[in-house]
Amino acid sequence: MVTVTQRRCDDHLYKAFLTDSKEKPTRLRRDGTSLFDDSLFDNPPQEIAEKKKKKRKHGRRKTTATPRITLSPPSSRIPIDLRREELRRPRRTPQPSDLWSIPFSYTFGTLKSTEGQVVREFWLKNRSVSFVDIELSSSQPLLANPSWRYPYRVNYDITNWKMIARLLHQNYQEIPSKSRMQIIVDAETFLAQSDIPQLFIYILGYLAQEQDLGVALIGMDAIHRLFDSFRGVDLPELQLYLAPAVAQLDKLLDSSQTDTELAALWLIDPTRLSKLYQLRCMTARPTCDHQNQARRWMVSPSSVQDDVHKQVTAVCHFFFTHNTTKEVCCCSSHGGAQLRSKGNHWSTAVQLSACSHGDRVIKLAAKQIVATKNAAIFASTLQSDFSLHYNAKFRKALWTQIGKMTAEERSLLFSVDEVEPRLASKILLHSVRSPEELSQVSAVLPQLSLYAPAPG
Repeated sequence: MVTVTQRRCDDHLYKAFLTDSKEKPTRLRRDGTSLFDDSLFDNPPQEIAEKKKKKRKHGRRKTTATPRITLSPPSSRIPIDLRREELRRPRRTPQPSDLWSIPFSYTFGTLKSTEGQVVREFWLKNRSVSFVDIELSSSQPLLANPSWRYPYRVNYDITNWKMIARLLHQNYQEIPSKSRMQIIVDAETFLAQSDIPQLFIYILGYLAQEQDLGVALIGMDAIHRLFDSFRGVDLPELQLYLAPAVAQLDKLLDSSQTDTELAALWLIDPTRLSKLYQLRCMTARPTCDHQNQARRWMVSPSSVQDDVHKQVTAVCHFFFTHNTTKEVCCCSSHGGAQLRSKGNHWSTAVQLSACSHGDRVIKLAAKQIVATKNAAIFASTLQSDFSLHYNAKFRKALWTQIGKMTAEERSLLFSVDEVEPRLASKILLHSVRSPEELSQVSAVLPQLSLYAPAPG
Protein backbone atom coordinates (compact mmCIF):
# COMPACT_ATOMS: atom_id res chain seq x y z
CA MET A 1 0.00 0.00 0.00
CA VAL A 2 1.21 3.48 -0.88
CA THR A 3 0.46 6.27 1.60
CA VAL A 4 1.15 9.91 0.77
CA THR A 5 1.10 12.06 3.89
CA GLN A 6 1.58 15.76 4.38
CA ARG A 7 4.18 16.54 7.01
CA ARG A 8 2.67 17.99 10.18
CA CYS A 9 3.59 21.59 10.91
CA ASP A 10 2.16 24.65 12.64
CA ASP A 11 0.25 25.76 9.54
CA HIS A 12 -1.27 22.38 8.67
CA LEU A 13 -2.31 20.26 11.64
CA TYR A 14 -3.76 17.49 9.53
CA LYS A 15 -2.59 14.72 7.26
CA ALA A 16 -3.37 14.52 3.58
CA PHE A 17 -3.48 11.26 1.65
CA LEU A 18 -3.73 10.37 -1.98
CA THR A 19 -7.31 10.93 -3.10
CA ASP A 20 -7.41 10.44 -6.85
CA SER A 21 -6.75 6.77 -7.57
CA LYS A 22 -8.53 6.83 -10.94
CA GLU A 23 -5.52 8.13 -12.84
CA LYS A 24 -4.35 5.35 -15.12
CA PRO A 25 -0.66 4.44 -15.27
CA THR A 26 1.38 5.93 -18.07
CA ARG A 27 4.52 4.39 -19.44
CA LEU A 28 7.34 6.39 -20.92
CA ARG A 29 8.03 6.13 -24.62
CA ARG A 30 11.32 4.69 -25.80
CA ASP A 31 12.64 8.20 -26.41
CA GLY A 32 12.01 9.10 -22.77
CA THR A 33 9.00 11.38 -23.33
CA SER A 34 5.85 11.03 -21.26
CA LEU A 35 2.29 10.66 -22.42
CA PHE A 36 1.08 12.83 -19.57
CA ASP A 37 -0.19 16.30 -20.38
CA ASP A 38 1.58 18.77 -18.10
CA SER A 39 -1.07 21.40 -18.82
CA LEU A 40 -3.24 19.59 -16.27
CA PHE A 41 -1.19 21.27 -13.56
CA ASP A 42 -1.66 24.78 -14.94
CA ASN A 43 -5.16 25.28 -13.46
CA PRO A 44 -7.07 23.94 -10.45
CA PRO A 45 -9.02 20.69 -10.87
CA GLN A 46 -12.34 21.12 -12.67
CA GLU A 47 -14.25 19.39 -9.89
CA ILE A 48 -13.32 22.16 -7.44
CA ALA A 49 -14.60 24.84 -9.80
CA GLU A 50 -17.82 22.85 -10.44
CA LYS A 51 -18.44 22.46 -6.71
CA LYS A 52 -18.13 26.20 -6.21
CA LYS A 53 -20.62 26.85 -9.04
CA LYS A 54 -23.13 24.36 -7.64
CA LYS A 55 -22.78 25.89 -4.22
CA ARG A 56 -23.67 29.32 -5.58
CA LYS A 57 -26.48 28.00 -7.77
CA HIS A 58 -28.12 25.73 -5.24
CA GLY A 59 -27.93 27.64 -2.02
CA ARG A 60 -29.57 26.37 1.11
CA ARG A 61 -33.18 27.46 1.46
CA LYS A 62 -34.57 28.25 4.83
CA THR A 63 -37.87 26.50 5.54
CA THR A 64 -40.29 27.35 8.28
CA ALA A 65 -41.05 24.40 10.49
CA THR A 66 -44.73 23.44 10.79
CA PRO A 67 -45.86 23.84 14.41
CA ARG A 68 -46.98 20.64 16.11
CA ILE A 69 -50.33 20.60 17.84
CA THR A 70 -50.32 18.53 20.97
CA LEU A 71 -53.43 17.57 22.88
CA SER A 72 -51.52 16.47 25.92
CA PRO A 73 -49.09 18.35 28.12
CA PRO A 74 -45.53 18.43 26.75
CA SER A 75 -43.38 15.50 27.82
CA SER A 76 -39.66 15.46 28.48
CA ARG A 77 -39.36 12.17 26.56
CA ILE A 78 -38.71 12.25 22.78
CA PRO A 79 -41.13 10.06 20.80
CA ILE A 80 -39.32 7.18 19.11
CA ASP A 81 -40.84 7.98 15.69
CA LEU A 82 -39.46 11.50 15.75
CA ARG A 83 -36.07 10.20 16.83
CA ARG A 84 -36.00 7.71 13.92
CA GLU A 85 -36.94 10.44 11.48
CA GLU A 86 -34.18 12.65 12.80
CA LEU A 87 -31.58 9.92 12.43
CA ARG A 88 -32.67 9.17 8.85
CA ARG A 89 -32.16 12.73 7.69
CA PRO A 90 -28.99 13.20 5.60
CA ARG A 91 -26.27 15.01 7.48
CA ARG A 92 -24.28 17.73 5.80
CA THR A 93 -20.53 17.65 6.25
CA PRO A 94 -19.07 21.16 6.10
CA GLN A 95 -16.54 21.68 3.33
CA PRO A 96 -13.03 22.45 4.59
CA SER A 97 -12.15 26.10 4.32
CA ASP A 98 -8.49 25.33 3.54
CA LEU A 99 -9.02 23.20 0.44
CA TRP A 100 -5.82 22.85 -1.54
CA SER A 101 -4.50 20.76 -4.39
CA ILE A 102 -0.89 20.10 -5.35
CA PRO A 103 0.54 18.09 -8.24
CA PHE A 104 2.10 14.83 -7.15
CA SER A 105 3.94 12.20 -9.16
CA TYR A 106 5.99 9.12 -8.57
CA THR A 107 7.77 6.51 -10.65
CA PHE A 108 9.19 3.01 -10.33
CA GLY A 109 10.86 0.54 -12.66
CA THR A 110 13.43 1.23 -15.37
CA LEU A 111 13.29 1.80 -19.10
CA LYS A 112 15.74 -1.04 -19.70
CA SER A 113 13.57 -3.65 -17.95
CA THR A 114 10.91 -5.72 -19.71
CA GLU A 115 8.17 -4.14 -17.60
CA GLY A 116 9.32 -0.63 -18.46
CA GLN A 117 9.08 2.43 -16.26
CA VAL A 118 5.75 3.41 -14.74
CA VAL A 119 4.97 7.06 -14.01
CA ARG A 120 1.83 8.18 -12.20
CA GLU A 121 0.75 11.79 -11.86
CA PHE A 122 -2.32 13.13 -10.11
CA TRP A 123 -3.68 15.87 -7.89
CA LEU A 124 -3.10 15.47 -4.16
CA LYS A 125 -5.87 16.97 -2.03
CA ASN A 126 -6.49 17.33 1.67
CA ARG A 127 -8.83 14.36 1.91
CA SER A 128 -7.91 10.97 3.33
CA VAL A 129 -7.94 8.05 0.89
CA SER A 130 -5.71 4.99 0.80
CA PHE A 131 -4.76 3.12 -2.35
CA VAL A 132 -2.85 0.07 -3.52
CA ASP A 133 -0.62 0.15 -6.60
CA ILE A 134 -0.84 -3.41 -7.90
CA GLU A 135 2.07 -2.90 -10.32
CA LEU A 136 4.50 -1.80 -7.60
CA SER A 137 6.56 -4.67 -6.23
CA SER A 138 7.69 -4.61 -2.61
CA SER A 139 11.28 -4.99 -3.83
CA GLN A 140 11.13 -1.91 -6.09
CA PRO A 141 12.16 1.54 -4.84
CA LEU A 142 9.56 4.24 -5.35
CA LEU A 143 10.85 7.65 -6.44
CA ALA A 144 8.54 10.57 -5.71
CA ASN A 145 8.60 13.89 -7.58
CA PRO A 146 10.83 12.64 -10.45
CA SER A 147 13.46 15.12 -11.68
CA TRP A 148 12.55 17.43 -8.75
CA ARG A 149 9.82 18.94 -10.91
CA TYR A 150 7.85 20.52 -8.08
CA PRO A 151 9.29 22.51 -5.13
CA TYR A 152 8.59 20.30 -2.14
CA ARG A 153 10.59 17.81 -0.14
CA VAL A 154 9.87 14.10 0.15
CA ASN A 155 10.40 11.73 3.07
CA TYR A 156 10.13 7.96 2.64
CA ASP A 157 9.73 5.08 5.03
CA ILE A 158 12.96 3.38 6.08
CA THR A 159 12.55 0.46 3.67
CA ASN A 160 12.22 2.72 0.64
CA TRP A 161 15.13 4.90 1.80
CA LYS A 162 17.32 1.79 1.98
CA MET A 163 16.29 0.66 -1.51
CA ILE A 164 17.03 4.12 -2.95
CA ALA A 165 20.43 4.16 -1.22
CA ARG A 166 21.24 0.71 -2.59
CA LEU A 167 20.25 1.78 -6.09
CA LEU A 168 22.51 4.84 -5.86
CA HIS A 169 25.50 2.64 -5.05
CA GLN A 170 24.69 -0.03 -7.63
CA ASN A 171 23.58 2.09 -10.60
CA TYR A 172 23.03 5.74 -9.76
CA GLN A 173 22.45 6.67 -13.41
CA GLU A 174 19.03 4.99 -13.31
CA ILE A 175 17.92 7.95 -11.18
CA PRO A 176 17.67 11.36 -12.94
CA SER A 177 20.34 13.88 -11.96
CA LYS A 178 17.87 16.35 -10.45
CA SER A 179 16.28 13.54 -8.45
CA ARG A 180 19.73 12.66 -7.10
CA MET A 181 20.06 16.26 -5.96
CA GLN A 182 16.72 16.07 -4.18
CA ILE A 183 17.60 12.73 -2.59
CA ILE A 184 20.74 14.27 -1.05
CA VAL A 185 18.85 17.33 0.20
CA ASP A 186 15.90 15.31 1.55
CA ALA A 187 18.17 12.71 3.15
CA GLU A 188 20.00 15.46 5.01
CA THR A 189 16.70 17.02 6.06
CA PHE A 190 14.98 13.86 7.29
CA LEU A 191 17.74 11.33 8.03
CA ALA A 192 20.72 13.30 9.37
CA GLN A 193 18.89 14.12 12.62
CA SER A 194 16.88 10.88 12.78
CA ASP A 195 17.50 7.62 14.62
CA ILE A 196 19.46 6.30 11.62
CA PRO A 197 21.95 9.01 10.57
CA GLN A 198 24.20 6.24 9.26
CA LEU A 199 21.80 5.81 6.34
CA PHE A 200 22.40 9.43 5.34
CA ILE A 201 26.16 8.86 5.53
CA TYR A 202 25.78 5.71 3.43
CA ILE A 203 23.93 7.70 0.76
CA LEU A 204 26.73 10.27 0.66
CA GLY A 205 29.20 7.46 -0.01
CA TYR A 206 27.85 6.96 -3.53
CA LEU A 207 29.31 10.36 -4.49
CA ALA A 208 32.61 8.55 -5.06
CA GLN A 209 31.06 7.51 -8.41
CA GLU A 210 29.12 10.69 -9.29
CA GLN A 211 30.11 12.22 -12.64
CA ASP A 212 27.62 15.10 -12.74
CA LEU A 213 29.29 18.21 -11.31
CA GLY A 214 25.99 19.84 -10.31
CA VAL A 215 24.98 16.83 -8.21
CA ALA A 216 28.50 16.47 -6.78
CA LEU A 217 28.51 20.09 -5.56
CA ILE A 218 25.22 19.55 -3.72
CA GLY A 219 26.82 16.49 -2.15
CA MET A 220 29.98 18.39 -1.26
CA ASP A 221 27.96 20.96 0.69
CA ALA A 222 26.23 18.13 2.57
CA ILE A 223 29.54 16.42 3.38
CA HIS A 224 31.03 19.70 4.63
CA ARG A 225 28.03 20.33 6.91
CA LEU A 226 28.31 16.76 8.20
CA PHE A 227 31.97 17.18 9.13
CA ASP A 228 31.21 20.57 10.69
CA SER A 229 28.50 19.08 12.91
CA PHE A 230 30.98 16.47 14.20
CA ARG A 231 33.87 18.88 14.82
CA GLY A 232 34.09 18.01 18.51
CA VAL A 233 34.13 14.23 17.92
CA ASP A 234 37.07 12.17 16.71
CA LEU A 235 35.65 9.97 13.93
CA PRO A 236 38.48 8.68 11.73
CA GLU A 237 36.11 6.07 10.27
CA LEU A 238 33.89 8.84 8.89
CA GLN A 239 36.87 10.56 7.28
CA LEU A 240 38.06 7.28 5.79
CA TYR A 241 34.61 6.41 4.40
CA LEU A 242 34.08 9.76 2.68
CA ALA A 243 37.65 10.14 1.39
CA PRO A 244 36.78 8.52 -2.01
CA ALA A 245 33.94 11.03 -2.45
CA VAL A 246 36.37 13.91 -1.84
CA ALA A 247 38.81 12.32 -4.30
CA GLN A 248 36.05 12.29 -6.92
CA LEU A 249 35.44 16.00 -6.27
CA ASP A 250 39.13 16.61 -6.97
CA LYS A 251 38.79 14.82 -10.30
CA LEU A 252 35.69 16.83 -11.23
CA LEU A 253 37.51 20.06 -10.38
CA ASP A 254 40.40 19.12 -12.67
CA SER A 255 38.13 18.08 -15.54
CA SER A 256 36.03 21.25 -15.26
CA GLN A 257 39.02 23.51 -15.94
CA THR A 258 38.71 22.89 -19.69
CA ASP A 259 35.03 23.89 -19.78
CA THR A 260 34.23 27.49 -18.88
CA GLU A 261 30.60 26.74 -18.04
CA LEU A 262 31.52 23.91 -15.67
CA ALA A 263 34.31 25.96 -14.14
CA ALA A 264 31.81 28.74 -13.44
CA LEU A 265 29.79 26.37 -11.25
CA TRP A 266 32.59 26.42 -8.71
CA LEU A 267 32.42 30.21 -8.53
CA ILE A 268 28.65 30.65 -8.14
CA ASP A 269 29.09 30.08 -4.41
CA PRO A 270 32.24 31.86 -3.17
CA THR A 271 32.77 29.24 -0.44
CA ARG A 272 32.79 26.16 -2.68
CA LEU A 273 36.50 26.04 -3.40
CA SER A 274 37.40 26.75 0.23
CA LYS A 275 35.10 23.90 1.31
CA LEU A 276 36.90 21.53 -1.05
CA TYR A 277 40.28 22.66 0.32
CA GLN A 278 39.10 21.92 3.86
CA LEU A 279 37.70 18.51 2.89
CA ARG A 280 40.97 17.61 1.17
CA CYS A 281 42.93 18.19 4.36
CA MET A 282 40.26 16.67 6.60
CA THR A 283 40.40 13.39 4.66
CA ALA A 284 44.22 13.51 4.29
CA ARG A 285 44.16 13.83 0.51
CA PRO A 286 47.55 14.36 -1.22
CA THR A 287 46.07 17.43 -2.89
CA CYS A 288 46.02 19.14 0.53
CA ASP A 289 49.80 19.51 0.06
CA HIS A 290 50.26 20.75 3.62
CA GLN A 291 53.98 19.93 3.82
CA ASN A 292 54.98 22.05 0.83
CA GLN A 293 52.57 24.86 1.66
CA ALA A 294 53.86 25.05 5.25
CA ARG A 295 57.47 25.11 4.02
CA ARG A 296 56.67 28.05 1.73
CA TRP A 297 54.94 29.88 4.54
CA MET A 298 57.93 29.40 6.85
CA VAL A 299 60.25 30.92 4.25
CA SER A 300 58.04 33.93 3.57
CA PRO A 301 54.88 34.18 5.71
CA SER A 302 53.91 37.56 4.26
CA SER A 303 53.82 36.42 0.62
CA VAL A 304 51.05 34.32 -0.86
CA GLN A 305 52.22 32.15 -3.74
CA ASP A 306 48.92 30.35 -4.31
CA ASP A 307 45.21 30.73 -3.67
CA VAL A 308 45.13 32.23 -0.17
CA HIS A 309 42.41 29.83 1.00
CA LYS A 310 44.28 26.85 -0.38
CA GLN A 311 47.59 27.86 1.22
CA VAL A 312 46.24 28.91 4.63
CA THR A 313 44.03 25.80 4.86
CA ALA A 314 47.05 23.60 4.19
CA VAL A 315 49.23 25.47 6.72
CA CYS A 316 46.43 25.28 9.28
CA HIS A 317 46.21 21.51 8.77
CA PHE A 318 49.99 21.29 9.21
CA PHE A 319 49.78 23.22 12.48
CA PHE A 320 47.03 20.99 13.81
CA THR A 321 48.60 17.64 12.87
CA HIS A 322 52.29 18.44 13.62
CA ASN A 323 52.17 19.81 17.14
CA THR A 324 55.58 18.64 18.40
CA THR A 325 57.97 19.24 15.51
CA LYS A 326 60.63 21.89 15.15
CA GLU A 327 58.86 23.27 12.10
CA VAL A 328 55.78 24.16 14.13
CA CYS A 329 57.87 26.15 16.56
CA CYS A 330 59.27 28.09 13.61
CA CYS A 331 55.78 28.68 12.24
CA SER A 332 54.58 29.72 15.67
CA SER A 333 57.30 32.36 15.94
CA HIS A 334 56.18 33.86 12.62
CA GLY A 335 52.57 33.77 13.79
CA GLY A 336 53.43 35.42 17.10
CA ALA A 337 55.24 38.27 15.35
CA GLN A 338 52.29 38.88 13.04
CA LEU A 339 49.84 38.81 15.95
CA ARG A 340 51.73 41.63 17.66
CA SER A 341 52.23 43.64 14.50
CA LYS A 342 48.51 44.33 13.77
CA GLY A 343 49.47 44.51 10.09
CA ASN A 344 47.70 43.43 6.93
CA HIS A 345 48.20 39.74 7.71
CA TRP A 346 46.88 39.94 11.25
CA SER A 347 43.57 38.19 10.49
CA THR A 348 45.40 35.33 8.73
CA ALA A 349 47.76 34.97 11.70
CA VAL A 350 44.76 34.77 14.03
CA GLN A 351 43.18 31.99 11.98
CA LEU A 352 46.46 30.05 11.90
CA SER A 353 46.91 30.48 15.64
CA ALA A 354 43.51 28.86 16.15
CA CYS A 355 44.99 25.73 14.54
CA SER A 356 48.15 25.67 16.66
CA HIS A 357 48.83 23.65 19.81
CA GLY A 358 51.58 25.93 21.10
CA ASP A 359 50.62 27.39 24.49
CA ARG A 360 52.38 30.71 23.94
CA VAL A 361 50.79 31.40 20.54
CA ILE A 362 47.35 30.23 21.67
CA LYS A 363 47.30 32.49 24.73
CA LEU A 364 48.61 35.46 22.76
CA ALA A 365 46.04 34.92 20.00
CA ALA A 366 43.14 34.62 22.46
CA LYS A 367 44.25 37.79 24.24
CA GLN A 368 44.56 39.75 20.98
CA ILE A 369 41.16 38.52 19.74
CA VAL A 370 39.29 39.50 22.92
CA ALA A 371 41.07 42.87 22.98
CA THR A 372 39.28 43.81 19.75
CA LYS A 373 35.90 43.65 21.58
CA ASN A 374 34.48 42.64 18.19
CA ALA A 375 31.91 39.83 18.29
CA ALA A 376 32.35 39.17 14.57
CA ILE A 377 36.04 38.35 15.11
CA PHE A 378 35.14 36.09 18.04
CA ALA A 379 32.70 34.16 15.87
CA SER A 380 35.06 34.04 12.90
CA THR A 381 37.82 32.34 14.87
CA LEU A 382 35.42 29.77 16.34
CA GLN A 383 33.79 29.14 12.94
CA SER A 384 37.11 28.91 11.12
CA ASP A 385 37.11 29.72 7.41
CA PHE A 386 40.20 27.57 6.86
CA SER A 387 39.69 24.38 8.82
CA LEU A 388 37.20 21.75 9.94
CA HIS A 389 39.43 20.73 12.86
CA TYR A 390 38.33 21.20 16.46
CA ASN A 391 41.11 22.72 18.57
CA ALA A 392 39.84 22.29 22.12
CA LYS A 393 42.99 23.88 23.54
CA PHE A 394 42.54 27.13 21.64
CA ARG A 395 38.82 27.28 22.41
CA LYS A 396 39.47 26.88 26.11
CA ALA A 397 41.98 29.75 26.02
CA LEU A 398 39.52 31.96 24.12
CA TRP A 399 36.62 31.31 26.51
CA THR A 400 38.97 31.97 29.44
CA GLN A 401 39.85 35.38 28.01
CA ILE A 402 36.17 36.14 27.36
CA GLY A 403 35.52 35.31 31.01
CA LYS A 404 37.91 38.12 31.99
CA MET A 405 35.68 40.71 30.31
CA THR A 406 33.48 42.82 32.58
CA ALA A 407 29.99 41.57 33.42
CA GLU A 408 28.45 44.37 31.37
CA GLU A 409 30.57 43.49 28.32
CA ARG A 410 29.69 39.81 28.57
CA SER A 411 26.00 40.59 28.93
CA LEU A 412 26.17 42.76 25.83
CA LEU A 413 28.18 40.15 23.92
CA PHE A 414 25.67 37.37 24.59
CA SER A 415 22.49 39.50 24.39
CA VAL A 416 21.45 38.57 27.92
CA ASP A 417 19.04 41.49 28.26
CA GLU A 418 17.67 41.19 24.73
CA VAL A 419 14.34 39.51 23.96
CA GLU A 420 15.75 38.34 20.63
CA PRO A 421 19.50 37.50 20.78
CA ARG A 422 21.67 39.17 18.17
CA LEU A 423 23.09 37.13 15.30
CA ALA A 424 26.66 37.29 16.62
CA SER A 425 25.49 35.90 19.96
CA LYS A 426 23.75 33.01 18.25
CA ILE A 427 26.82 32.22 16.16
CA LEU A 428 29.03 32.14 19.24
CA LEU A 429 26.74 29.76 21.08
CA HIS A 430 26.04 27.55 18.10
CA SER A 431 29.78 27.09 17.61
CA VAL A 432 29.87 24.93 20.75
CA ARG A 433 30.69 21.36 19.71
CA SER A 434 31.35 19.40 22.91
CA PRO A 435 29.96 19.03 26.47
CA GLU A 436 33.27 20.23 27.92
CA GLU A 437 33.13 23.44 25.91
CA LEU A 438 29.50 23.97 26.90
CA SER A 439 30.56 23.80 30.55
CA GLN A 440 33.21 26.45 29.92
CA VAL A 441 30.69 28.74 28.26
CA SER A 442 28.19 28.27 31.09
CA ALA A 443 30.89 29.21 33.59
CA VAL A 444 31.60 32.40 31.67
CA LEU A 445 27.98 33.48 31.87
CA PRO A 446 25.46 31.31 33.76
CA GLN A 447 22.50 32.99 32.03
CA LEU A 448 23.57 31.29 28.79
CA SER A 449 21.51 28.25 29.76
CA LEU A 450 18.55 30.06 28.18
CA TYR A 451 20.19 30.04 24.77
CA ALA A 452 22.83 27.32 24.81
CA PRO A 453 22.30 24.64 22.16
CA ALA A 454 22.67 20.93 22.71
CA PRO A 455 26.29 19.93 22.06
CA GLY A 456 27.09 18.01 18.89
